[in-house]
Amino acid sequence: MIEEEDIIMTTSDVNAQIPEGTRGLVHQVYVSNPRSYLVEFMDSEDVTIDIMEVDEYCLQLESKIRTSNLQIGRHP
Repeated sequence: MIEEEDIIMTTSDVNAQIPEGTRGLVHQVYVSNPRSYLVEFMDSEDVTIDIMEVDEYCLQLESKIRTSNLQIGRHP
């Protein structure tokens, strides 16, 4: 199960800026049906692309490594 602070990857295009394979950091989990997540999406240089709510169908868990061990979400 995906939880807050997990690293995820999109399994399909979310929009033109967030294609399949984009990594993100889960900031919040919304208990709904389907479950949804507030995700900060990053580019290949770990710069924030966007922060948005996404349904669970578009995501897969990539890593349970916590953000204290990562340098992600840098802003240009």
